[in-house]
Amino acid sequence: MRELRRARPLLGTIVEITVPDRKCACAAIERAFAVIARVQALMSAHDESSDLGRLHRARIGVPVSVHPWTWRVLAKARAIGRRTGGAFDPVVAGRLAVANGGLPPWRGSARGGDARFADLELLGEDRVRLRRRLRIDLGGIAKGFAVDRAVAVLRAARLEFGLVNAGGDLRAFGPRAWPVHVRHPGAPGCLVSLGSLRNGAVATSAPYFSEVRASGRRVVSALIDPTDGRCITGAISATVFARTCLAADALAKAVLVRRRLPGRRGARARAMILTAPEGGCDVI
Repeated sequence: MRELRRARPLLGTIVEITVPDRKCACAAIERAFAVIARVQALMSAHDESSDLGRLHRARIGVPVSVHPWTWRVLAKARAIGRRTGGAFDPVVAGRLAVANGGLPPWRGSARGGDARFADLELLGEDRVRLRRRLRIDLGGIAKGFAVDRAVAVLRAARLEFGLVNAGGDLRAFGPRAWPVHVRHPGAPGCLVSLGSLRNGAVATSAPYFSEVRASGRRVVSALIDPTDGRCITGAISATVFARTCLAADALAKAVLVRRRLPGRRGARARAMILTAPEGGCDVI
């Protein structure tokens, strides 16, 4: 069956959508890209006009209305944070900004390096209240949510199969199996096969391109251990297969921190940890 594939720069990466070449496919792809762009506009940690930007400038103790999608992602982040014992915490953005300038300074917003998710109060009716100054980065979960929303749009168009790939965050639907490759943690220019994906999602977290400053300390990384503020570096990657891309995206960060897959027995997720130089793979 012929395929239709389109790509667009979104979510800080290249998002690629592949579906069967049908009469309705082009319109469905455009709607899917529009949904992804909407998630980006709402939850960007780099845009002062996003919901996060408004939260960062909000007065302490004053409820702020956010989009229902933003509230839902924050609620999911809180649930996964509890499930992982704090190994996933989007409020770690404050520490990320302190550690290596990984987030831009915004007018009227504090870095909030010592804040935790408990300092963010989720109220009813899509409102959020801050208990102290903090910074939020939903990059570790919002990308997965955007992929899930795009897949929902494509499935609503009654397409037989499809794949949304947002820089390695993938979700597939339909009977087709899609090959899954990740970068080798010791040689990011090389790929390692991790099997295939069918009717599910997969995401990988790794400090592939961490830098070493002149002092010799490895401190420049986009990944932070929320429990102690340590920058995660080294030749290691964590890949999680799950039912939704939101879950895979967030859990991959937790697995990288804990070196294990947290959660209840029987949960529909599995993880693979790759290490170097041997390139070994542990399935957990």
